[in-house]
Amino acid sequence: MEYIIRFINPKRIIIITNHQNFNPALSKSFDNKITFLDEDKLVDGLSLQSIQNKISTRNKDCIKRAGFDLFGFIFSFKENKIFLRHNYLLNG
Repeated sequence: MEYIIRFINPKRIIIITNHQNFNPALSKSFDNKITFLDEDKLVDGLSLQSIQNKISTRNKDCIKRAGFDLFGFIFSFKENKIFLRHNYLLNG
């Protein structure tokens, strides 16, 4: 994170991740440029668990890719246009 701040100097970094990965100390250490968003609360009814459940009904071997699918679905929703206007560091 230090090198991203130093060399790119973004105004803000938004990390979309599981709420258990939130790190307020990290955000404070970089002048609150870092914001954490809970991946399971960005789109109503869409969560990592809901994707895993759907995948498991079809092919249990593909459950590992549920996080990748979740982010694809999040970014495809038009009501989340804010995500399309910024660059993000994604942590899944």
